[in-house]
Amino acid sequence: VEGRNFSIRKHILSYDDVMNAKFNRVMVNGYVDLQLSYYVRPYIMAGIGVARHDVTYEQENISGSNFAWNAGAGVGFYLNRNLAVDVGMKYVDLGDVELENQEKELSFDTVETYAGLRFMF
Repeated sequence: VEGRNFSIRKHILSYDDVMNAKFNRVMVNGYVDLQLSYYVRPYIMAGIGVARHDVTYEQENISGSNFAWNAGAGVGFYLNRNLAVDVGMKYVDLGDVELENQEKELSFDTVETYAGLRFMF
């Protein structure tokens, strides 16, 4: 289970048009390790969850929730049977937001790289 909070400031439509978007998300992820050796294990992952958004564009404020999903891959470098250094990359789709005044729909997605420690018990 993961949770993220981040903000986006994006120029859209023309140079003077600025949109601010804030997202919070909660995801449930599954991982499949491909055991090539004891110390190095590539993996693939996928997850689903909910992304809550607060978008401000011109005079329009839009809040709501969307279905979110992600998919990625990485490598775990095992230091011992309970601890691994983990590096990877994943694509995250946070869903679409419809700008009613502009009659436009914006898609929010990102590619994330990450590194961390994985504990097994």
